[in-house]
Amino acid sequence: MSATGSLFPTTISDEQAWQLFSTTYIDAKTRFLQAAVKVEAAASSLASKGYRSELIVLPLPGGVLGPHGETLSIDALVLERRSSPSSSAPNAPHNLPERIVVHTSGVHGVEGYAGSAVQTAFLTAAARMLSTVKGQSLLPVGSKLIIVHAVNPSGMAWRRRFTAGGNVDLNRNCLSDIEFRHIAAKGGRVHPLFLQMRSLHSPTSRVGLSMPIPVPTCMVGRGNSSSMRGLLVPSGGGDVPAGVPVTVDSTSTSTSRDSVLHTHL
Repeated sequence: MSATGSLFPTTISDEQAWQLFSTTYIDAKTRFLQAAVKVEAAASSLASKGYRSELIVLPLPGGVLGPHGETLSIDALVLERRSSPSSSAPNAPHNLPERIVVHTSGVHGVEGYAGSAVQTAFLTAAARMLSTVKGQSLLPVGSKLIIVHAVNPSGMAWRRRFTAGGNVDLNRNCLSDIEFRHIAAKGGRVHPLFLQMRSLHSPTSRVGLSMPIPVPTCMVGRGNSSSMRGLLVPSGGGDVPAGVPVTVDSTSTSTSRDSVLHTHL
């Protein structure tokens, strides 16, 4: 396995690459935080160059714990480089970032181990690079990098695609707090098209490789955009007792995730 670019100038073996992966959520979280602290320290020493960093730990609301009783959280590192390092007005127009990159992991919890490995490897290399004269140009002036670790920490800890507290697929619930409240006020009912396409997203038996009949039928009858709405609209889990629930969840991690993005975007 060869890593390219100025950030990863060396070649590492497959064995070294596998060592970047964690086997538990708490291990992945610990590795990420340790790497993030190193970046914080490096950025602090480069304050005169405009670097600034912030480590954010947001405990998961709702009292949901990991399989071993561990506390779950969404963790994020914000790294930026401002044009005026010592400015007393960080939100002045000349200090606002011209470009922002957001990298997240673990939206589908069980898939978070790969994303966590990528984020930890990047932060480890970034901390090492920032300690060199050449590495001080890691970020262009006017840039901000937001790395959010384990957007779905309960799913990652319990090795599930959905959240452990509310059985929610966050990839279907990317809504603002206002939108969530609006849907919840209406009882979080299921969209009719969602039920019509249930045989596609929630099959009750093994299916073959051919496209299920309801898919082309729905697309012909209602159009492709309507068909996609039937798969993606939020719905109330009480109306869909099995399969892939798309639920309004009071313990959803959307609020924690959004609080990071609303502050720094």
